[in-house]
Amino acid sequence: MDHFGSNRFAYSPGRHVGLAAGLSAAVMLSACGGKHEAIEMPAVAPTTSTASLAVPTPQVVVPTPAVAADERFTLILGLLSQGKVAQARVDLVQYLEDRPRDGRARDMLRQIDTDPTILYGTASFPYTIGDDDSLASIARRFMGSPYRFYGLAKFNALSVPADAKPGQIIRVPGRPYAVPPRRPRAAAQQHEAAPGTPTTVARPVVDRAGGQRLRRAGLEQMSAGSIDRAVTLLERAAALDPGNGAIASDLARGRRIQSAVRSRN
Repeated sequence: MDHFGSNRFAYSPGRHVGLAAGLSAAVMLSACGGKHEAIEMPAVAPTTSTASLAVPTPQVVVPTPAVAADERFTLILGLLSQGKVAQARVDLVQYLEDRPRDGRARDMLRQIDTDPTILYGTASFPYTIGDDDSLASIARRFMGSPYRFYGLAKFNALSVPADAKPGQIIRVPGRPYAVPPRRPRAAAQQHEAAPGTPTTVARPVVDRAGGQRLRRAGLEQMSAGSIDRAVTLLERAAALDPGNGAIASDLARGRRIQSAVRSRN
């Protein structure tokens, strides 16, 4: 054996003791290894609140409960008039699924979804709202349809069309043009008693003509979505002609729609 080979496997007490100690330590660590694996490190508290990371639940808009077929579109107009656009749009889409050829409804959906300057252009003129005006009546006169009242409201950044008030100045899309003068309201004729004619006690008089006039005005407001104003006019019509069944029926319908509109948050 050479010099290197004779020392390679030579016995050394110090080396033997060190090796034994190292093996013992390794065995002890191996025996305890299962216990260390079962120990979990304490959780570190997050620096950001869990609540702040929560994703907000989007508000789900469901269709309005079923109403009579002839009241559905009027209810949609009432919702738009009160600024309840999300609900109105859901109901309008559902309405168009049943009546896809309804041009009024398609035009109304365009008003909701489209910038008014794209629909009507940027040219406009000022208009002062009168005592007998509504956005629907103004839209009928200058924009060709009372159902464009919502587009007119958007053009003026009015989120609630029903809030437009007499004396308020708005911008009407397009150019002003000559409008036929409004027909003056029929003034009540007052007859003076002739001299010497005995005075009689006045009896309550049913004004059927006045009731019909107010009924027509109320139905016009209802068809344009101004439900509160329609109900007021129909109540006045019923007071003038309390026995008129048609007025009573229209008033009941208006109140049903008014209640449905107010029930939608």
